[in-house]
Amino acid sequence: MINLTAMFWAILRLAITFGLVGLAPLPQTPPPLIISPTPGAVLRGQVVIRASLPPGEFQRYELDFSYQDDPTQTWFPLTQSDQRPADEALFTWDTTAITDGNYRLRLRVLLGDGQVIEHIVTELRVRNYTAVETETPQVSSEHTPTPTPLPATPTPLFTPTPFPPNPLILTPNAILRVLARGGLVALGLLALIGLYSGLRQHRDRS
Repeated sequence: MINLTAMFWAILRLAITFGLVGLAPLPQTPPPLIISPTPGAVLRGQVVIRASLPPGEFQRYELDFSYQDDPTQTWFPLTQSDQRPADEALFTWDTTAITDGNYRLRLRVLLGDGQVIEHIVTELRVRNYTAVETETPQVSSEHTPTPTPLPATPTPLFTPTPFPPNPLILTPNAILRVLARGGLVALGLLALIGLYSGLRQHRDRS
């Protein structure tokens, strides 16, 4: 026969075991180590790097930097120490000693049990010698400007001044008068020439 009492206690122990497992706290992600600067920050001159080291004993912490888009993943050391700093300031970084560009910061903490906690801050913009980029302003669709229609008839830039009438314009009557005067003058000259020739011939005969 099946021992119902033993089965009951076995099921009860399994329920208690699974219940305790369900109540166990989930592992929490450790908070970021580097407090300042934050991702995307603009760095100029002397920059104080602040961090919150985990409580308890640790063997050493290391602070390094690298280029943001370096495919070789090469890190350059800034400082390291096995002593906990008196405050959150780990290091003062002289950014004027490097070229302008985008960089990353990495803080590695080696704990007493051999574990390593690492935190990387990305897209740090060093801008000592170049201008800081500005975002392109976005135009909201709720405030779309209404174009102003242009006038149908363009306004002239200046009004032309009419010239006075030309007094030298020749009319048909004026032309006829000029020709008549010219003809009279020509006839007069011919008469004078004829008169002069007649007088000269008369003098030669006498």
